Amino acid sequence: MATAEVARIVAGPVLFPNPANNYITFAGIDAETFTIINAQGQTVNAFKTNATDKVVIDSSQMPAGIYFVKLTNGVVKRFAVNH
Repeated sequence: MATAEVARIVAGPVLFPNPANNYITFAGIDAETFTIINAQGQTVNAFKTNATDKVVIDSSQMPAGIYFVKLTNGVVKRFAVNH
């Protein structure tokens, strides 16, 4: 396993700003699709991407609360939306 691959696995995707207000940026996504899930376990939205750099999502219409991003590679990250 290459050093860069190990660093990517340890670091994983980064979400910012967290908490989000009008948008949230996902950087370092290494998956074809990802799903946003609310604290009740309901799918809020699903996205397909070929971007490995960053994806910006409009969170201005999402109710304030806790959310999770689930990548197809099994990685799950938590973020909050505050308005």
